[in-house]
Amino acid sequence: MSVPGGPARMGGARREAGMALVAVMWMVAALSLLVSSLIYATRSEIRSVQQLRDATDAAALGDAAIQLAASELDRDRATRWHRRAYRFAGREIRVTVVPSAGLVNLNKASPALLADLFVYAGGMPPEQAARLAVRVHARHDRKPPPAPSDPAERHDAMRAADRQGRFDVIEDLLQVEGFSFDLFDTIKNLITVQSPSDKIYPPAAPAGLIEVLAAGDAGVAGTFVQRRDADDPTKDTTDLKHTTQAARGDRLYRLDAEVLSSGGVLYRRSAWIDLSGPRGRLPFRLLQVRPVRAVGARARRG
Repeated sequence: MSVPGGPARMGGARREAGMALVAVMWMVAALSLLVSSLIYATRSEIRSVQQLRDATDAAALGDAAIQLAASELDRDRATRWHRRAYRFAGREIRVTVVPSAGLVNLNKASPALLADLFVYAGGMPPEQAARLAVRVHARHDRKPPPAPSDPAERHDAMRAADRQGRFDVIEDLLQVEGFSFDLFDTIKNLITVQSPSDKIYPPAAPAGLIEVLAAGDAGVAGTFVQRRDADDPTKDTTDLKHTTQAARGDRLYRLDAEVLSSGGVLYRRSAWIDLSGPRGRLPFRLLQVRPVRAVGARARRG
């Protein structure tokens, strides 16, 4: 005996079962996506916490190494670019010592030196670099407006003109028309706003700036750096431009401390110090400490 509506009822049941199965599959997929998102967010948070911990650790170790290096500089009065190494709790921290005489002084450098810097370190076309160098030089070489007759107003006007013309920090370069952030990022480790000369003292200069002084000749620059770092007395500067033969009592130094994290990320902490304080007081004065930053990766040393 047949059941009335039997096939239709069975077909409806199958459709309901199919829809229920699809709904369950969608719920499983949604839950899987939610779980994957939670796992990804958790891993990202763990990585962020790890990076923050590594950066904090690098800042502390870098500061300690910089303090030691600064104390030693007060004794030996180093006048050339060099590296020092320190160990804390089994970790090696390398500190690069850069006297200010080995950097381009934005407040004194000639247009020719600035143009070579932009060409050979920044990769700019020569004509464009020359125009930009003139604009940078014009900022600190501008003539102050006529001074008011009142002494107090004249003093305020002179201070305002000096602030307007000088570069107080290297980031002021970005206020110059046509100066890009990419160019600044490329040359920022080769410049300063204060040094004892409008030229460069080669024994104190980083390798990147030596190549600028060699007009982009990597062979000349490499030979000089190799002999300089080996303290070879046969080194000479005859093939280098924009140079001075004396550090002129440089007392300002940039110290770059490099710390390798447990994950193989290389962090750098930089500070400017001044050794010109009077004897009998603190051996050095911290002028500026830059935030720690990751600068690359390096294989861990055994």
